Amino acid sequence: PSRADLALALADAYVQLDQRDLALDALLRARDAGVRHGEIEAWIERLQREVDAEWEFVRIAAGDFDLDFDESVPSATVDAVAEALVEAQREVDAKLGFRPQERVRAVLYAQQDFHRLTQTPD
Repeated sequence: PSRADLALALADAYVQLDQRDLALDALLRARDAGVRHGEIEAWIERLQREVDAEWEFVRIAAGDFDLDFDESVPSATVDAVAEALVEAQREVDAKLGFRPQERVRAVLYAQQDFHRLTQTPD
């Protein structure tokens, strides 16, 4: 945890494995060990927002996708997004012959949560 490059690589590996809580822990340990790097601080802030926002999300399987969402998202919206993802994957597979090796995670945020997490304007 005392080297910024290794802390970033470990965090990136955890994110790729869809274990953002472990990525956040690795970055926090690096910071506590004295690593000072702007990218680590920015990543910590983003991961904290995401982990907090997704703490109680529900996950459903839709084709090659795992769709995570808050229970407050209307079921019609979840169904429409799931259907669109599956259809888009069918089109990509038909045109390019490509299917992902692993499941693809998609996160559906409510509009106000999306803007808060991404820190983008309405």
